[in-house]
Amino acid sequence: MRFSLILAFCCVFAALTQAADWPVAGSKVGNCTYYEFDLNGKTAKVMVPGQQAPGKPWLFRTVYWRAFPNSEDVMLQKGWAVAWIQTNDRFGTPADNAQRLSLYEYLVNEQGFSPKPVVFGMSYGGLASLRWAITNPDKICGIYIDAPVCNFVEWKTKHADCWNAALNEYGLTEDELLNGDGNPCIAVRKLAERKIPMLLICGDADQTVIFAEHGQKLAENFRAAGGDLEMHVKPGCDHHPHGLADPTPVVEFYEKCWKNAQ
Repeated sequence: MRFSLILAFCCVFAALTQAADWPVAGSKVGNCTYYEFDLNGKTAKVMVPGQQAPGKPWLFRTVYWRAFPNSEDVMLQKGWAVAWIQTNDRFGTPADNAQRLSLYEYLVNEQGFSPKPVVFGMSYGGLASLRWAITNPDKICGIYIDAPVCNFVEWKTKHADCWNAALNEYGLTEDELLNGDGNPCIAVRKLAERKIPMLLICGDADQTVIFAEHGQKLAENFRAAGGDLEMHVKPGCDHHPHGLADPTPVVEFYEKCWKNAQ
């Protein structure tokens, strides 16, 4: 009788903890399964390795799906999943963060993914990643940003279209976007205070997102607040290519973040 009760309990527990079925049939990509589905009117994309690592670690990619993927390809081989969702724009606005939250909650609550992914993004994806991380520091274990847009002061002086869009979409005043926590270069101190490690990769000859006006200022403020920063500045490198030719430092950063979160 006692054995039967234990067996019944184990069956119920297994049923409760088993991941839900995916909303669509996946397609095979190498040893991974790729899912693309609608989530609240937006397209979500998730790459799941054949054997997920214990704890189901994952990378939360922003803006550009599968761009310069050499480090994430290594992580897929190591059992990490990669997820992305379509958003209204590239700025990491409150509406964008709400859309990302819907995918985060689905993966964590329905698929049993870890509640502490590493968020990462390149260029505008860096801005979106910073906005997600600063708003949701409890929902990440680290952040990797590559040639990130992150300083609205430069936008106001050189990119009027982006600046005006930011004023419209963020719902903040000009002073808040330039000098307050609406500016990721300033609000990044919140990640330092929460002990969120950061990897920053930039080219010092970037003509699109000027390193001295974006990444360098972000790094200075993050370090001044006591942040754990690993930075790689690529001599003579323009905006592209993103990442590193040898992805080992990026892979090691991901693994460090995951280990620290356990």
